[in-house]
Amino acid sequence: MEKYDVVIIGGGLSSLTTAAYLSKRLRNVAVFEEGSRRKLQKYSNRLKDEFNNKFDFKFYNYDVGGVHEGNLFFEYIKACGLENNFEYSDNASVTIVDKNKRTVKRPNDYKNFLIYLVRYYPKQRDEIHRLFNDISRHHKHYKEQKIARLRNLENTIPSLLIEWGDLSLHSVLIKYFSDEDLINEFTLVYDSIGMPIEEINSYNYFIKWFDTFIDGAHFIQTSFDKIVKTFSAEISKTKEKVFTKRKIKEFIIVDGKIDKVIDNEGVEIQAKHYVINMRIDEFVDEYYPEGVDLKEKFHEMYSTKEIGRSINQVYIGLNKDAKTLGIKDKHYLFSNITTDDVRLLSLVNYKEIDKTSCKDGKGAILVEFLDDDQPRKEKLTQVIDQVAKYFPNIVDNIAVSKLGKKKEYFSGLASKEYWKNKTVNDLFDIDNYSELNPFENGYFIGSWVKPEAGITGMIQTGVEYGDKIEELIDMIDIHLTSY
Repeated sequence: MEKYDVVIIGGGLSSLTTAAYLSKRLRNVAVFEEGSRRKLQKYSNRLKDEFNNKFDFKFYNYDVGGVHEGNLFFEYIKACGLENNFEYSDNASVTIVDKNKRTVKRPNDYKNFLIYLVRYYPKQRDEIHRLFNDISRHHKHYKEQKIARLRNLENTIPSLLIEWGDLSLHSVLIKYFSDEDLINEFTLVYDSIGMPIEEINSYNYFIKWFDTFIDGAHFIQTSFDKIVKTFSAEISKTKEKVFTKRKIKEFIIVDGKIDKVIDNEGVEIQAKHYVINMRIDEFVDEYYPEGVDLKEKFHEMYSTKEIGRSINQVYIGLNKDAKTLGIKDKHYLFSNITTDDVRLLSLVNYKEIDKTSCKDGKGAILVEFLDDDQPRKEKLTQVIDQVAKYFPNIVDNIAVSKLGKKKEYFSGLASKEYWKNKTVNDLFDIDNYSELNPFENGYFIGSWVKPEAGITGMIQTGVEYGDKIEELIDMIDIHLTSY
């Protein structure tokens, strides 16, 4: 039998963050990944046209914030010892395509976004300032509590969770504004765009908002292949502990605790704690069919999961620089335009983020959209045709294109039944993830935990899981040495 302090099952960004955090603290950690390539590498795409020109999409296109010293996101990365390992580019503004198909450049920082909103919605100036004052208050308290937790100091529930945790973004904003166009401005951000505002969880949403608007929006310029290698190196400083091609076939659960797991070769693996990069409902379906009640609770906690919404991407290589074809800005976000055949969400001029993505004189763009069950080839054509309605000059300059793999796109909004009669102790359990995890020594993780928070939420959850596990292991060690 193999024995470790912590077993990580699945190599997603969140779970690798936990692994890196614990490895830095010299815990015996092992990562088991079913595939021959680690999951993060699926975000890398390389296209070649008929002349063998390469178009590389090497890193996640979503924005992150708080990457500078003193910012909260930086503090989480620092906790893993990786604060100097990644490169970023500033993303000071975004071009919004509004409901009338007009474009306007919108700033991506707190001060200038406030000025922008007051300029375009002057009749609600006082209400805008009132909201931003409340956001600033919640941000200050949230950051204080999270920093205190990282440093093992006394901390309490963030005011953001207490006041807005059970509300949709629409329920929050409608308390301040009556103008639906103004309210819609807040939906035009990565990780929430395309979701009905009534379905966006305000707590997860503002976690991301704090980083990107208050601490500054950025794009990651480090390839995900390199990110994987960086995390893997941190995990495997003593010896190789990232095991690929090893699928966990069975979980042995005894009295609400994971006793051990068994891989596809019949090897038994035991740990003090298990971090599972998997949704709880999927875990029940694959490993724990008797846990129907766990699945039902998961669907209460993520009530928009069963709507069946999907998101996808189209990668496009161009014969000319995108700027010469009318795509002059770094990235665009699209309002819901009911006359469009496809609900476009965003368009990123990849060449402006990564100058090495293709040869000089060529262009690379990435388009994100809401997907459906239409045949893949037809959907690719439909998306390109829709983009061409906004940027017609691309039509005769597409060298190569590829449709990505669609994935479920849901929010973290819990049902009203879930929030009913929640006590202060319940809020503590939500804040420290006890409410989410049904097993005493099991921790479910992934982008779905705080979906509206994006990469910010993934890194944060990964570090906070690691911090919690580290504290529990320390308590056991102290207890054992006291005898």
